[in-house]
Amino acid sequence: MLFENHINSRQFLERYILPKLNNHGPVLDVGVRHYTEHYKKILKVPCVTVDRQSIRKADITADVSLPTFPKIAGIEKFGSVLFNGVIHFGIDTLPHVNDTLNNFFHVLKPNGILLIGWNEWDINRKDIRTIATRNGFVSCLLFRQLVYEPYDPLENHYYSMWRKT
Repeated sequence: MLFENHINSRQFLERYILPKLNNHGPVLDVGVRHYTEHYKKILKVPCVTVDRQSIRKADITADVSLPTFPKIAGIEKFGSVLFNGVIHFGIDTLPHVNDTLNNFFHVLKPNGILLIGWNEWDINRKDIRTIATRNGFVSCLLFRQLVYEPYDPLENHYYSMWRKT
């Protein structure tokens, strides 16, 4: 699949990635913002939102990094997890990322997809790869490329896709 030149990361997510998640069953969308409200319309499968702040009116109010999260969200309930834009905006340290990915492993069905989108400020691609692998994920290709590389060096937003083993 060829991608359009000069497409920003959010457009890439909405045009190419979200429709692919429809193939994997219910989606857990982590982090609620006004600009993500329409994701439920793009997704043709059930979508459950989660945010740690009740003011955001997510379907589930919980901290995804806490050990209680899998029981709250449901063990092996989701076909995919959309974890975009939360690293450095609530999940701020490598130990928190590790705990969060461990929790996502438990809420994903076998062969479930984890999409991680983050700005490479404090946590680089090698860190993400190490933590995802340590928590039982293998890299997967929903497209011919594994990682979305931003066309604008100032954007610095990446996507990587992982499959639960």
